[in-house]
This record gives sequence, C-alpha cells and structure tokens, in this order.
Amino acid sequence: MQARTGTDFSVIAKFFYKVGINVNGIKMVSIPDQTIALITPEGDLFGQPNAFLNRLKSATPQSDVSAFRR
Repeated sequence: MQARTGTDFSVIAKFFYKVGINVNGIKMVSIPDQTIALITPEGDLFGQPNAFLNRLKSATPQSDVSAFRR
C-alpha cells in the first residue's frame, strides 16, 4: 500500500504491529493522517475500525485476555 508521499505502509504497519492493541491476531493502532488503522500479523494495513470493533464484541474474556497483557 503506497501513500501519496510514496511511503511504504507495509514497513510502517510491521513497526506499529509491535505496539498496537492485539485482538485475535488483529492490531488497532493510531497512525498520522489515519485516525485508526488495523494491522494483520502479516503487516497488512486496513483503515476499517469497525472490523476491529466487531472482533472485540465477539471476543471471549478467557481466550483473549492475554492479548491485552504485555
């Protein structure tokens, strides 16, 4: 995914994946010029916060509590 500035978002995504919020393998992060972005473990970047929120709603506390711990 290329931005208008020529930035390689896959590189940025892989960096932010390490510091984002993880739910079922999907991370939600904040990126400049894109309020909320989703990043898959493969480093793909999506600007679809609703998909992340749907994952949150379907998550069970026991199976996903470790995702919020560091």
